Amino acid sequence: EVLFEGRTVRLVSPETIKERQAQLKQAPAAPKPAAEVGAARQGLFDVLRELRRTLAAEINKPAYVVFSDATLTDMAARMPLSEGEFLDVHGVGEHKAKRYAKPFLAAIQRWVAEQGAR
Repeated sequence: EVLFEGRTVRLVSPETIKERQAQLKQAPAAPKPAAEVGAARQGLFDVLRELRRTLAAEINKPAYVVFSDATLTDMAARMPLSEGEFLDVHGVGEHKAKRYAKPFLAAIQRWVAEQGAR
């Protein structure tokens, strides 16, 4: 592109690169989903992870295609019991809610009933 189309080339000095790297190190970290899974909710996280594995196997896809670990962590922390609450979970959009809300909400409701928690 530079040779045949006349595009210009921009060079960046090593000092500029070092300054930019220093700025990035000082920048605040991105916000995390609601919370990390506490010991009390680790059991729910494990149930959700197993459900994710089963659903992924049914569609012959890797588990992260269904939901990421961050999404399962947020789901275990929030424990949504309705589709509206499910949509508030980090990483859940309309498409995934339509596809996966019922099995995940059912699993959460079972876990809550068994543990007597919420």
